[in-house]
Amino acid sequence: MSADVSKFNGCYIQLTNSHLSGHDEDLLITKAKEMFKSQNKNRKFSYIHSWKILRVARKWKGFANPQSGSAKRTRNLSSGAYTSSSSNPNISEVDNNVEVAEERPIGQKAAKEATRNKGKAKKAARAIDEKWNNYKDMQDKRLALCEDVIRQKDEEIRQKDFAILCKETSNMDERARKNHEQICEIIRQKYGMS
Repeated sequence: MSADVSKFNGCYIQLTNSHLSGHDEDLLITKAKEMFKSQNKNRKFSYIHSWKILRVARKWKGFANPQSGSAKRTRNLSSGAYTSSSSNPNISEVDNNVEVAEERPIGQKAAKEATRNKGKAKKAARAIDEKWNNYKDMQDKRLALCEDVIRQKDEEIRQKDFAILCKETSNMDERARKNHEQICEIIRQKYGMS
């Protein structure tokens, strides 16, 4: 099918480039069918619906563009320099500018290779994500352990403070009782017990 569509597209482009006056799109397609039939042993072109879809694809845009002519370089015998000659008036002879058609789509092998590489990239991304998640889990566990240690230390300090508040002061001398009372006041303020 692809070969037939390509051959028919060539016939159509050939007729389009010949600039037949008074011919519309349908007439050009009919003439291209006749040309295809004469070039291919009276075989009819039966993929017209496919060609209508494919003719706007990038693969055939460069061929169908009558604006892009080919530049031809010839050697000047007198000076030995190269000159360009072209059937396209848009191409400058001085600076050798040639219009370039759009880039064709990648082929089947390149598409398969790109697909394979996408799989490798996804695996690498998954591995990195897994390592990152493991690192985050370890950091969360470490943080939880640190918070537990801090809570335990705070509880030990509260118990010691409570022990100071409940300490028996009857066997203390006057100076020790004054110091104890000042420390008790600080502890009460710390816990809002004043």
